[in-house]
Amino acid sequence: MGPALLGMHAPDGLFSLPINVLFGLVVAVLLAVACAGLSRRPDHRLVPMMGILAAFVFAGQMVNFPISSGTTGHLLGGTLTAILVGPWAGTVVMASVIIFQALLGDGGITVLGPNIFNMGVVGTCLAYYIYRLLVGRSLQAPARVVAASFFAAWVSLPLGSVFASLQLAVSGTASLNRALPAMVLTHMVIGVGEALITAGVVAFVIKTRPDLLYGQPTSQAQPAPGRLVVGLGLLGSLVIATGLSLLPHWWDHPDGLEFVGQQQGFLREEPQAAEGGSLVTLPAYPLGVRLSMADGRVVAAHCYDRQAGPLMPGDILRSIDSRPISDLTSAAAALHIDVADGQCDLTPGQWLQVVVQRGGQDIPLTVQASPAPRAGATAPVVALLPDYTLPGVSGLISTSLAGGIGTTVMFLAALGAGRLLMRPLPGMPTDTDFTGPAADRKGAEECMRKS
Repeated sequence: MGPALLGMHAPDGLFSLPINVLFGLVVAVLLAVACAGLSRRPDHRLVPMMGILAAFVFAGQMVNFPISSGTTGHLLGGTLTAILVGPWAGTVVMASVIIFQALLGDGGITVLGPNIFNMGVVGTCLAYYIYRLLVGRSLQAPARVVAASFFAAWVSLPLGSVFASLQLAVSGTASLNRALPAMVLTHMVIGVGEALITAGVVAFVIKTRPDLLYGQPTSQAQPAPGRLVVGLGLLGSLVIATGLSLLPHWWDHPDGLEFVGQQQGFLREEPQAAEGGSLVTLPAYPLGVRLSMADGRVVAAHCYDRQAGPLMPGDILRSIDSRPISDLTSAAAALHIDVADGQCDLTPGQWLQVVVQRGGQDIPLTVQASPAPRAGATAPVVALLPDYTLPGVSGLISTSLAGGIGTTVMFLAALGAGRLLMRPLPGMPTDTDFTGPAADRKGAEECMRKS
């Protein structure tokens, strides 16, 4: 039926080449700045924290939770990561996760720039500075820190969706006046789940190891996360990836970006079949509508805004080019749609003679065939674990094993990246072992000198 779309990650073909190149360059510059900053920050706690958070974010993004309107959401984790290790380290962690997911087929290789920018920069750096603006100088006030983390995590999703909508509009994929409201409203709802998870983790850290929050004065006297903490963090991530990642199998709903894209008609959707094999819905892109069965008749159930053809929701399809339409299979045949892969052999712009029943009357329509959306129409360039499954293993065990392997690889990769980045360049001056902002660093250094 075609490749599946996972997470909020944009697939290949969603944005134009200039947008991909522009945001790719912006992300490359920001990552270079982040890496240079980390080389000046020899914080003994940072490397294990980066490993734990990379594994947790990768695992958490595998778990979709249902929200209203048949849509699901999942943790992004950028705001949480920045609150714990800082915005630059958080950006590096999120970029590592997104790049690794693209290699697994979750999100496109060609759209890494927009994906990392929307989730790893806007959802991490920008959200962190909103958090710091709300916290102010009250880092020692737990209630304020938790409340600020809740709001910053919540607002990070609508902010990311605003940039995604602008990218879609500039690319010519979807008009801004249609994409922006749908994207923002959907991700405002999904953001509630993000906010609850982020605030819950931050509250737990405040109760157990408040010194691990980025911005708290620290010194070598305060221990880095030991083997027990690192082990428990990795174990928890593995439990999420191997166990909780199976929950989405029980609610087969698209996530926010996929839902909006399918409703608007700029992300490809697949024909849906019942258990017996009979078609239940058919994306009839040449007609600009989604077809379904109602009372034994083929009905236009939804109009794709991007196609905007003459058919209307509720129209009963009677014939296409003089071929009677009795079910979705005959509709697919008349439209030259291969149900197995969703491909259509009609030439975009080709004229079709369609008869529909509207208001009890048969109405002849002349429809110009619309093209199917490009995004999601082709398989990912690279898919080491396609759809988060292990090749050669079937069922839920496949997803569980793939999640465990991916989480472990992400943990080790983040540890390696952290160790590499934390090595300052020869002759480069380094800061003290302090993770907080410069405004608080002076006081911490004075305390260290007195001790």
